[in-house]
Amino acid sequence: MDALHRPLELDLDGARALLARITHCHRYLALFLDRTERLLDDTAVAGTRHGADADLASLWRYFDVQAQRHHHEEDALLAPLLRSAASGASWAAELESALTQIAHEHHLLDFGWPAARQSMQALSRGAGSTDDRARVHAFCTDYRAHLALEDRTLVRWAQRVLNEGSAAFHPLSAARHPRPQPVLQA
Repeated sequence: MDALHRPLELDLDGARALLARITHCHRYLALFLDRTERLLDDTAVAGTRHGADADLASLWRYFDVQAQRHHHEEDALLAPLLRSAASGASWAAELESALTQIAHEHHLLDFGWPAARQSMQALSRGAGSTDDRARVHAFCTDYRAHLALEDRTLVRWAQRVLNEGSAAFHPLSAARHPRPQPVLQA
């Protein structure tokens, strides 16, 4: 069995590290969204400023790879851990509903990212339209709402399970899935 498909054991410390990584990524993604809108708004008002393209390109490269990796960790690692912990719990149905919605939103956000990125690039060059600006703001708004949902559900339940420690947590062995590939852009 190769290393990519070997079972991955999440013990209590590994699960806590995973949750810390996910919450850190939520904060970074929120900053990314704020910074993207601010840079695009500044560019629209003052024209392309020195360094704005490099700032935006750096943010977008992060999003090309990290957002997909983040979604993968939530769907393939944290969700199964929570399902295991919720087995028979009063909140199991609510959790499953939230996990279904979150996985669906991951698909929509991953699918919508290339068009949003293209609009962001056009706007940063001063060639964007009103539709591009609306697309970027809609993407940022949708992503913020998604992060808020995850914080209310996924993160809250994970913190609860992990804070209860060994009494509620059972090490989870999940099949390791291949990491998502970055979105390739021209």
